[in-house]
Amino acid sequence: MSLYNDISNELIVENDAKVLYRFEGVSSINRLNHNIMNDPNYIYFSKSLEHHQYFILKRIKQLLNKIFQEELGYQISYKNLNDYSKNISIKNLILYTDRIKSLYSYKLIIDKTLYKTINNNSINSDIKKNSIRYIEKVDRRVRGGGYGISDEWKELLSYLTFFTASLEISKNDILELLKNIKKSTKTNKISNLNFLFNEPSRYRYRINEHILNDFNKYNIINILETIIENNLISPTSELSKYPSKTIKEIISSYERGRDKILVKITK
Repeated sequence: MSLYNDISNELIVENDAKVLYRFEGVSSINRLNHNIMNDPNYIYFSKSLEHHQYFILKRIKQLLNKIFQEELGYQISYKNLNDYSKNISIKNLILYTDRIKSLYSYKLIIDKTLYKTINNNSINSDIKKNSIRYIEKVDRRVRGGGYGISDEWKELLSYLTFFTASLEISKNDILELLKNIKKSTKTNKISNLNFLFNEPSRYRYRINEHILNDFNKYNIINILETIIENNLISPTSELSKYPSKTIKEIISSYERGRDKILVKITK
């Protein structure tokens, strides 16, 4: 719905919201189309579009290389794409295989204070100790990296997300990617995927039903208090040092964004 797209863009421009990105498909189950609170595993997000593109390219190449190796005996390379006979075989295989499906790019438009709170309470995944399920920082050295979120933090994310947007990556998109790889001669160049994000209207937006609940702020307060009680926070974060003040700031920010949304959708 274009209205939700427009509202999301306005929230981002006015610094009321930030974006987390997620790729689903290949080896990951489709969690954002289900209740993520029922999933006991970490769910991972990119904190930048560049990391999202990097991760999409990585996973799609893994999928294609597996298919091509098993069906054709070779993998993706500029040399193979530039070979006329092999290029035809690759295109035909992509068009007719049933192994390329359910690939999605997701955007979560979230409250800006949640984005800040996630960042301030995350720890490096390679130094994480014991079984406490903190927020993980992942791929820190790769285009901004991302976060792994579970349990109470995942519940907080579900309350403080304004909109979710999804874009299905089709077989024609795969063909376009390979055409760009052939043109650029680089298999790892993330700009080969720019075309996916040059048409914002391809994303289908869905409002978070929690936004319509007048009592959602109490859900947010309760889960934040649980997060603090369970010590799932960094001792240097504002949520740790100034819990009451930080919770009030999060609620204030959320209600400001929520009010803007409700005004727009009820006009």
